[in-house]
This record gives sequence, structure tokens and C-alpha cells, in this order.
Amino acid sequence: MENKLVDVYIGVGSNIQPVKNILGAFRLLDTDIAIAATSAFYKTKAINRPDQEDYLNGVWLVRTLRSAIEIKKQVLEKIEKSLKRVRTEDKFSSRTIDLDIILYGDMVIEEMGIPDKDIYNRAFLSIPLFELAPDLSIPGEMVPIIDIIKGIKSSELKIHDELTKNLKESIKK
Repeated sequence: MENKLVDVYIGVGSNIQPVKNILGAFRLLDTDIAIAATSAFYKTKAINRPDQEDYLNGVWLVRTLRSAIEIKKQVLEKIEKSLKRVRTEDKFSSRTIDLDIILYGDMVIEEMGIPDKDIYNRAFLSIPLFELAPDLSIPGEMVPIIDIIKGIKSSELKIHDELTKNLKESIKK
């Protein structure tokens, strides 16, 4: 890879002490890779789990020289571990923090699921992406993010004003 900063969009979610854990993940990530921007954070219902606590979800933009695998293994997984993320067979289980690379520049990295296919059907990914990059087209298929959000039901998203404000203010500092 050439020495050029890559825009990396990281999906963030939590439904176990979400404000505390998202702020903790923000501080840990920003210490390692400066966070350039944050979307609003949204309160959303757990997928296929009406008995679970609601999630807070959003997207962070970082710019880095690191490879996608380095970010995933050396940064995001380390943060999840420090915030006591427990992975189980149940991919919809509650979690303290969930950090996923949803876009890595204009690259398609199939073995890592990049770009994340859930961008097309999960408002808590597509709406925040649109906030951060309204002219973005999804790598590989080159579908404009604006076309994706037109077809997504976003009425269930409710902005968590206090967390969003705290994160945006932290970036300005």
C-alpha cells in the first residue's frame, strides 16, 4: 500500500451500558487512531430480540495508513476485549461494544466482509454513513449512499442527543 491516508468507516454499537462503553471505545480508539468525524448516535431496537435492551449505534470516520487487517486485529479487537466484549455463537447477543470496519477506502476486501453488506438494509449503518459522506458510493458496486437511504426505513431511528453532542465536542478538541 502506498503512503496515503485511507478513510475508514467504523460501525459502533452497544446495548450493555451503551453510553459508558461507546465513550470508552471512543477514547481508546482516538488514542490509537485519531477519529476525524462521528455521525449522530441512534437508539435502535435489537434485531430479532424484542426482550433485549435497545442499542446505540453510529459510525466513526478515521483516516489512517494502517491496513484493514491491522485495524481489525490490533486496534478494534483490542478495544472490544478491554471493554469486556464476549463473543458467542449467537451473533445477535447483547454486547458491551461492537466495532466493525464497514468501509475501507474504495477497497473491496471480501474475506473481511468489506464493504459491509448490512449497509444496504440497516438504517443504523446507512444513515450515519450518509451523514458523514453524502456523496459516497459503495465500493465494488458503486451504489450511491443517497440511493440506499431512499429505500431504507429510518423511522425507528431516534438520535441520542447527549451522546452525539459529547462525541462531536470531543472531536473538536
